[in-house]
Amino acid sequence: MSGIRISYASSDRPWADWIAWVLQENGYPTTAQVLDSQLEGSPVGRFQQTLESADIFLVVLSTHYVTVASTQPDWPPFPRQAPTLTAWKTVPVRVDTCQVPSHWQGHTQVDLVGQSESEAERTLLGAIEARSVSAGSGQGPINDGALMARRRSATVYGYQEPLNDTLTIAMMQIPPGQFLMGSPPRELERMEREGPQCEISLPRFFMGKYPITQSQWRFVVELPLVNRQLPPQPSAFTGDTLPVEHVSWYEAVEFCDRISRHTGRSYRLPTESEWEYACRAGTTTPFHFGQTITTDVANYRGTKAYDRGPLGNYRQTTTPVDHFDIANTFGLCEMHGNVWEWCQDPWHQDYGSGMTQQQVQGNVQANQATHRVVRGGSWYSTPERCRAASRFHFRDSSSHHDVGFRVICALNQQPN
Repeated sequence: MSGIRISYASSDRPWADWIAWVLQENGYPTTAQVLDSQLEGSPVGRFQQTLESADIFLVVLSTHYVTVASTQPDWPPFPRQAPTLTAWKTVPVRVDTCQVPSHWQGHTQVDLVGQSESEAERTLLGAIEARSVSAGSGQGPINDGALMARRRSATVYGYQEPLNDTLTIAMMQIPPGQFLMGSPPRELERMEREGPQCEISLPRFFMGKYPITQSQWRFVVELPLVNRQLPPQPSAFTGDTLPVEHVSWYEAVEFCDRISRHTGRSYRLPTESEWEYACRAGTTTPFHFGQTITTDVANYRGTKAYDRGPLGNYRQTTTPVDHFDIANTFGLCEMHGNVWEWCQDPWHQDYGSGMTQQQVQGNVQANQATHRVVRGGSWYSTPERCRAASRFHFRDSSSHHDVGFRVICALNQQPN
């Protein structure tokens, strides 16, 4: 199956990103092609190529798209063969109050103008679900449910680290790779401390699928002391599956030391480069969800919106770590919001000042530092603080009701 192809004008990138995210989260293989790119041939050629390769061809229809299309010769470039199939698999999605051109009026349209996000999502998915096609058959629409999966599926690997007979820590494998750390200069509401961007290479490692929970914390509290005592019930909000919070950086390190001794594997806090790489999972958008964020997918202060995203809930508490049941491509949950997460690194004002890659990746020997990095934002944070590149810091001996942590395990310590 080729999947869904999206054609959009460059000014409608936020819409294209949101539509792609909704479709991918519901199990539809999706790619996007910008119509008015200056780098990849003519708009007519791109349109034809995208249409011909698609099972479903989705057009983000806007004033800008119509304007760009109307200046092209031989528009619309629909193939003369199989016109019924072409009309059936083409789905114009209207995102502003543009006048719909006559050549689109024979197609079943999806109109998202004036709808709330949840309404728009239902409308979009309803239209797509009505168009299941047989991959590569060339025979037109059939009702075999070929595109009816409700959640994105991906092959991810990991293991369960047993703490006792009933309690485990789910660890996900993070593949080796390179990424551009930090935010680009034009990212909305970025801060100078998120740059300059730098390319980082990382080996494979394992990272906790979720932040450490209160039930996991209570178990580790009872393990033999390594360097310091741990408070048995530090959290302001209580619940077995809620993330532990109100723990200092030193206490998080002690937790890692105790489970390392208990399991025979080396656990520690992630460096902030490991954290951002794992959070992004191959994406370059502000959130691994896409260009914006909503309180339907993360726990943050929803009284403020980000970019074109909607306002939402402000829960004023943590939520269970599996509350949203949404993972990124690496299988990690809760990377945006709920609790800030301690990182190994001492605080640096930015990624400049002659820092080496090793310093950017985490100077774990610099124990003299009094402030440590936190990542991910929290239930108390506004949405821009929850971006993948957002970074902040707290004194290492301090604890806060919106700061927790997750753990990593190095490759050479993976279980058999």
